[in-house]
Amino acid sequence: MQKATVKPDDYSYSAAISACEKGSQWHQALKLFDALQKAKVRPDVISYSATISACEKGGQWQQALKLFDAMPPAKVQPNVYSYSAAISACEKAKVQPNVISFNSAISACEKGGEWQQALELFYALLKAKVQPDVISYSAAISACEKGGQWQQALKLFDAMPQAKVQPDVISFNSTISACEKGSQWQHALRLFEAMSKQNVSPNLVTYNALLQSAAVHSGEIGRQLFLQCNLQVVRTLRACGSSKIDLHDLSEGTDLLALRYWLSNAVARDLESSDPLTCIIITGYGKSRKDWDTTDVRLAALNFFQRLGLNAFPFPQNP
Repeated sequence: MQKATVKPDDYSYSAAISACEKGSQWHQALKLFDALQKAKVRPDVISYSATISACEKGGQWQQALKLFDAMPPAKVQPNVYSYSAAISACEKAKVQPNVISFNSAISACEKGGEWQQALELFYALLKAKVQPDVISYSAAISACEKGGQWQQALKLFDAMPQAKVQPDVISFNSTISACEKGSQWQHALRLFEAMSKQNVSPNLVTYNALLQSAAVHSGEIGRQLFLQCNLQVVRTLRACGSSKIDLHDLSEGTDLLALRYWLSNAVARDLESSDPLTCIIITGYGKSRKDWDTTDVRLAALNFFQRLGLNAFPFPQNP
């Protein structure tokens, strides 16, 4: 490329570095990485990860950690491969990772949707006789939840007391959500009831996960829970009035329960003394939804009103 006066880009460098990494040529990988920076080509997570892995295979743990530590200042977010290579480099150098190291790696796998690797790292933590904390458990449970592994999530949660780790709202929420996705609303309800016994205050995420499960798998139970529990969402709806309701923080299941509550209370009450109302429903469609989230609150609301035979349509200017 250089002889042909073709300027290499980040893909060229990353591919060449990756080739050197696979060929156990850590010297060449480092040389290419330095050349990349001198050429004012911005290194990405692939070039960093491949170079770290090359150093790891060459037993150069100091270089591997130096590169890993340079990623955040360069505004490059490490991924599961970056963390794994850095941890493996420490292992080969007999540098013992601590709970923070493991937690960071487990969280990276959780965010990357790699629940199997998150579990492997969690059990490697136990094997290394490192005491897990609530962050370790919560990250591993959340990884299982996103991977649809409710049994694994529940198994991890139930192991926390034996490890003398107190669950927090995050570990409760992740486990309840895992049970919801696995159609296990009884387990979700049991966990919800256990929160008060352990002095853990539920939040809107808790109610969303619980009511999503109850609404989808047992409509009557969901309705009763919604009406009887002292929910933050109920207090919000009571303050909304009949002309507008904001659902953008709610899940699909809670959204439908909220609409039923709103129609049967605020809207029905005002209709007794007025002409038909024009109401606004805010769903926040698509703005804050995560990549792994397949819910569609706006569509659920439109379908709900269609089933009731009520006119509902999105604003034309709403993207």
